[in-house]
Amino acid sequence: MFFFISSNPRTRFLPDSQLKVSPTDLSFLRKDSYVNTAEAVTCVIPHTCKIIKDFGTVPENIRQQIKALVRESETLPKRFIDIIIKKL
Repeated sequence: MFFFISSNPRTRFLPDSQLKVSPTDLSFLRKDSYVNTAEAVTCVIPHTCKIIKDFGTVPENIRQQIKALVRESETLPKRFIDIIIKKL
């Protein structure tokens, strides 16, 4: 399960579900971006699994911000919320 990070916020979701992060927050970024916490993507399709790249550990302060947004999510299924809070 993962969240997409994009340089543009996903406008079809609530703005509060888009966590703004910078290269200072996540060293693999090249410019300010947004973590879309409104939609958790599961890796079940082999092609999707092949394109996922692990960029390393997410700092604790960013994990806590993501958890806070996920707890208030109006779009994620409760089972996803529980897993994300437990595993992140």
